[in-house]
Amino acid sequence: MVRLSPPCLGEDDFTDFILDADATQLEGPDHNLYGVMLRYNDITKDYYYFGISGEGSYTLVYDNLDIDEPTTKLIHWKRSSAIKTGANTNHIKVIAIANKIELYVNDQLLETIQDDRVSSGTIGFIVSTSDEGGSHIKFDNVIVTTP
Repeated sequence: MVRLSPPCLGEDDFTDFILDADATQLEGPDHNLYGVMLRYNDITKDYYYFGISGEGSYTLVYDNLDIDEPTTKLIHWKRSSAIKTGANTNHIKVIAIANKIELYVNDQLLETIQDDRVSSGTIGFIVSTSDEGGSHIKFDNVIVTTP
């Protein structure tokens, strides 16, 4: 079950930005996904999402809500010791400048990718879980700044 929120930080489009947020898994299965939507374009419905799981993995995906095709995994699920597992708080940070996106968890750089599909848009949050459901994630201390 995937729940996409509409852009949560207003209607502002961000091109180059630094996003910081604390994400806390309060309850639910560790086999989940939670994180941030980046550069959501309300017209074309294109966006990226950077997700982590309660199992200690992360992914980066490009998607288009108007196209009935599978998502494009820019980074397939990878484990990282930087991600706190289970009911813990992880500090998520994304630095997006031009076509470069840097992904951090708990102040550790996980990966840098370059992709030209979406250059600006709004920011929101994503939470997903298997059919089991019941994932409760709290996002706090959200700050968006310019680089």
